[in-house]
Amino acid sequence: VDAYVPVVEALMSPIMLNNVPVSGSSVTALPGDILQSKFDIRNKGNEIVNNSKFVLPIPYTADYVNGSLSKVINFTPTTPNSLYYDPSLGPKGSIVFDLGALPLPANINDILATITFKLKITEDCSVLKNSNCNQNVSISGFISGKGDNTKVEFSEKPFYIGYTSGTCDNEPIVNPLVININS
Repeated sequence: VDAYVPVVEALMSPIMLNNVPVSGSSVTALPGDILQSKFDIRNKGNEIVNNSKFVLPIPYTADYVNGSLSKVINFTPTTPNSLYYDPSLGPKGSIVFDLGALPLPANINDILATITFKLKITEDCSVLKNSNCNQNVSISGFISGKGDNTKVEFSEKPFYIGYTSGTCDNEPIVNPLVININS
């Protein structure tokens, strides 16, 4: 058993719909609505994680709102520390946070960074009326990186939307964040 293990988490949640705060994860939007969401980044392992990268593909039922990306970093970052929208990564583009080294915090529950972004719910009737298309915005993302001590590489580790309670308390819920569309 390795003494060091890279464990990076990105926890997603909706925060506003049309500039009105939302609570909980059950959100319903109308076509054209603007959804603001965030993901909080933690290092819950026991080693620094190098080459940390977070990628969130834009779902086909939404569009990225230009200029809506922001970040709050709660440590002194290294390079590249680059947050951007890449329109060529995936069918509708992707949000990319190429962070670099993710430090080992004093408390594993400390939020090391928060990324916020906005998506506009599609108004494309051909998508909304298509019975083969889901009537929701399904947001998911993945993390990649490499443990500093173990040199263990990981990729496509999914973002979380919460944690279980009860018998299997605090197990991550790796489903996508789903926003229903009332069309």
